[in-house]
Amino acid sequence: MENRINKKLIGENINALAKYYGFKIKDIEKEANVSPGYLSRITGSKGAESSPIIDLLLVASQKFHVSIDSLVSMNFKKLADPEKMRFQCFLEALLTLTNRDRIKWERYEGKDICKENHSAGFFCQYDKDICFYIFELEFDEEEYPGYTIFISNRDSAPSQIARYNLPGPASYETLSQIFESAASSTEFVTISEDADSAIRKFMYDNELLLSDSSDESKYRSLYEYLLQCPQKSVILTFNQIEDILGFPLPPSAWKHNAFWANNVKGHSHCHSWVDAGFKTVDVSSNTIEQRVHFQRVK
Repeated sequence: MENRINKKLIGENINALAKYYGFKIKDIEKEANVSPGYLSRITGSKGAESSPIIDLLLVASQKFHVSIDSLVSMNFKKLADPEKMRFQCFLEALLTLTNRDRIKWERYEGKDICKENHSAGFFCQYDKDICFYIFELEFDEEEYPGYTIFISNRDSAPSQIARYNLPGPASYETLSQIFESAASSTEFVTISEDADSAIRKFMYDNELLLSDSSDESKYRSLYEYLLQCPQKSVILTFNQIEDILGFPLPPSAWKHNAFWANNVKGHSHCHSWVDAGFKTVDVSSNTIEQRVHFQRVK
């Protein structure tokens, strides 16, 4: 019987996702009860000759919140852009958690969010601050419908984060029909700070934040502290921030105000306040008063 499963592609996908999330390959192999070095063998020239891979697929699907269909057919290795990789992983997590009944969708009848003609819409109130919306679009001259996704975070207006124009059924019963072939068909839209923060919180809540020793992980306790703050304005001294973090701030934090800039692309540690919905509006690093003023983003 012809081998129809591309085990090499599956191995490359698992390697790419493990690297992205900071998981160790040997731990995944152990959890799947396969021999050490199994992933290396199936990604090699003799991958097709290896033993069945179903246990590994099941473990990877659970760990990464990615559908088995995506692990078999997509190519995560080609998602070299970290932002596209993170966004695709967010969509996969949204889909798999829906199929596992971890999040619930309700029909949305309003016309105020999606301005395009649409035949159906659903929304999910993820928590008290974050809501996801998805709409099936109508095109007069197209054979197939399109799909668009919005996110609202806190009191911000819903932001469109992606727009789909895919071949597929005219109606959808499950998200699997909406997200089919998303990676190759998604038209990316500029993601606002509020929507980006909502995505990161969703991934964090579902244990899909980067798990390595990067600054983004080191400063997670500051993120958690600010996330729980009900105030719109928070002023913390450098010493208070060190107490929250549990380790000393680097010398650059004391010497250079640029350390506290709201620059997520230049400094990953600033995700600790940006992802919590804040921005720094004033920093005083003189020896008398060393403190940071965080302001909640509207």
